[in-house]
Amino acid sequence: MNWEGDEYKLDDELVVFRKGCDELFILNHTARFIWEKWRSGLSYDEISSLYQEQFDIPPETANNDVLSTMGEWTARGLIGPITQSEVENGEVLASLPGLSDSDHTSSVEHYRLATVQFAIRYANSELHQTISPLFSHLIAPAPGDPSSLFDLYTINDGYALALDQPPIASDREIDGIAMILFSKVLLTVSEALNPMMTLHAGGVAKDAGSILLPGASGSGKSTLTAALVCSGYTYLGDDAIPIKRETGEAIPLPGRFNLKEGGRAVIEERFPHINEFSEFNCRGRRVFYLRPPERQLPGSRSSYPVNCLLFPEYRTGVRTTLTHISPVEALKRIVSTNSLLRKSSDRDHFLGVIEWIQNTPGYSLVYSSLDDATEIIGGLFADFESE
Repeated sequence: MNWEGDEYKLDDELVVFRKGCDELFILNHTARFIWEKWRSGLSYDEISSLYQEQFDIPPETANNDVLSTMGEWTARGLIGPITQSEVENGEVLASLPGLSDSDHTSSVEHYRLATVQFAIRYANSELHQTISPLFSHLIAPAPGDPSSLFDLYTINDGYALALDQPPIASDREIDGIAMILFSKVLLTVSEALNPMMTLHAGGVAKDAGSILLPGASGSGKSTLTAALVCSGYTYLGDDAIPIKRETGEAIPLPGRFNLKEGGRAVIEERFPHINEFSEFNCRGRRVFYLRPPERQLPGSRSSYPVNCLLFPEYRTGVRTTLTHISPVEALKRIVSTNSLLRKSSDRDHFLGVIEWIQNTPGYSLVYSSLDDATEIIGGLFADFESE
C-alpha cells in the first residue's frame, strides 16, 4: 500500500493529511476505526466484518457504512490515486479549442493583488466591457512581468478561459466565464504566495490585528464582512485569505465582495453611498460584486496578525450569540468551508497548520442582526487591543 501522509490526534478526533492532497480529513471514532484497519492492510471485507463486531450492528449496515466512508475518502483523494479532473463545468478541457492568432491582438490589462502581478487578455470588446470592471480597483500602477496570464476568448458555443496558454474552463454564458475567472484569479494568486493554507473566509482588520470569518456559501460571511468594512474596518478579503507560512499572519486579497441579492439589498440600505455593484446572472444564479471602498483597502501593508477565527451563521429571528469553540471544532468548520492546503505540503507543514489552529482562538457567531454582530466584533477587537 503506497500511501504517504501523516496523522495527528486532536482531542478525541484523528486528523489525517495525505501528501499531494489539498485538504485535511477529520475522523470521528467510527471513521477512525475503519481508517486504522485500512492502514493495517486489511481488505474491505475484513474491515466490514470487524466493524460489525466492534459496533454490534447488522452486516448490511456495516457494509453500507464502510462502503460509504471509503467511497467518500476515494472521491476526495484521501485514498486511491490522486488525479486532477479533466472536466469542468461539463466540458472536457482537452477538447477546448486553444487561442488563435487573432486572440493575441486583443487588449491586455495588468493587475496587482497582494505582491503578485497578473494580467488578463480580453479577446474582444464584449469581454473587456463586461468583465474588466471586476478587477478595476486592482489595476497595477507600474505594470511589470505578470506571474500569470489569463486569456478570455470566444469559442463556437460560448466562452473559454486559458491560464498561461492551456485552456482551463469554458461556459456557454459570458457571465458564467466571468464568475469562473474571478475565482481562478484569487486561487492562482494565493498559490503564488506559497501560503500555509488558504481559508475560504472574509477578513477585516484594525491596527492590532485581524479577525477572519470562515464560512461556506450562505453562512452570511460576505454580508457581514461588507457591513464591517463599510463601517470602517480595513478590508482583507471576502473569499480567499492566505495564511502566511512563516508567521501565521493573514495576507490581504481584497477582491470585490461577492454578494447574493439579499446581501446587496442590506448593504444598499445601510450604506446608500456604497453603490458600485457589478451584477452577473448565470443560469439563474445572481451575484453582485461590490467594489470595496478605496479608503478601507490595506494599502502597502502585506499581512496582519490573526486575533481569532470567527465562524458566522446568519439565522432569521434568533438572538445574536457569541460562543467560544474548541480547536477541533474550529478545524472541522474550516474543513467544511473547502479551505485549501498547499498540495506540496509535508509533515512539518501539516503540523504547523494544526499548531496554528490550536493557538488561534475560535468563536461561533450566530446572528440575525448586523448591528448586534458588528457590536460584538467591535468588542472582540477592543479586548485584543487591551491585551
